[in-house]
Amino acid sequence: MSKSATIPRIGIFTYHFSDNFGALMQAYGLRKWLMDQGCEVEFVNYHPEHVEAGGSIADLLKSGSLKSKAKIVYLKLSAVQRKLFGNRDQIEMFHRFQSGALGVSGPVLRTAEEVDAFLASPAGRFDMLICGSDQIWAPSQQYGIDPVYYLDFPGGAQGARRISYAPSFGRATLDPAYETEVAGYLAGFDGLSAREKSGVEVVEALAQRPTAWVPDPTILLGDYSGLAAGAADVGEGHVFCYALRTGQGIREVAAMAGEPSGPAEGLRFGRRRTGEWRENARPTGSAGSPRSRNACCRGRQGAGLPFFRRQRRTVFRISRSRLSAAAPAIVAASK
Repeated sequence: MSKSATIPRIGIFTYHFSDNFGALMQAYGLRKWLMDQGCEVEFVNYHPEHVEAGGSIADLLKSGSLKSKAKIVYLKLSAVQRKLFGNRDQIEMFHRFQSGALGVSGPVLRTAEEVDAFLASPAGRFDMLICGSDQIWAPSQQYGIDPVYYLDFPGGAQGARRISYAPSFGRATLDPAYETEVAGYLAGFDGLSAREKSGVEVVEALAQRPTAWVPDPTILLGDYSGLAAGAADVGEGHVFCYALRTGQGIREVAAMAGEPSGPAEGLRFGRRRTGEWRENARPTGSAGSPRSRNACCRGRQGAGLPFFRRQRRTVFRISRSRLSAAAPAIVAASK
């Protein structure tokens, strides 16, 4: 920690910029939890073109497969469509949440070079850098692996400790073509964790180091009373369900959870659909796929904290007196 600092300063790398409910809630959860432990926390405002917008026009001119170029075109057209014909009220709501609840500020950093320069500046001096959560470790078809989300900075980031908290590969395995590259990035971490058990297995195989299996930040935080205090009153007994790509399975579980309070019913975010399950009419995935779905049904609140409490208690070496209470939540750092 810097000698002049009395409060640990932490920078987070994640998809904090996404107009997506899940991406923003996990970003909020991790930042708020760390702030509750006495840290000064902010998002490093990295928003690369290859996430959601597909990439730059220059990327189309580079050598690459036809499939990767088609993905760039598709994502760029999807981004234009959302900008011109998307739900403007919802987009403005997301942006207010980002600047308000997430505290996002400062210029947008588009490239790894811009991030490296920022981290070398006085404003970019952090005691710790955390990547996660979300599918930030998933290779994209049009770009591959992004070293920034593996906290790989040629300039050294002024000696900041590097921790992963609940990142995801987006699938159970990693393409063997990326294993050597990823193994090199993992070697630079002071502490490692992953969101899924499969991710833990991938990281441990590549890094040859113990890796903690930790809950998503939305479960880590647990208490959203402060955020909910400013929300409109929707009454008692509701469960919010977030489904990736399809509501199949989750729809049935949500309906079952709602049975003690009556038939599943509730709020929705888009046009009316037939039936009791209500979905977002224009879902957008946090990593660029316009297929995530959001739905709300009536029922009882599920308990996520017992899962968190079962996680292995670990400690990272930064202001131990202030952050000893964080031991169950942050991954073990190297000695």
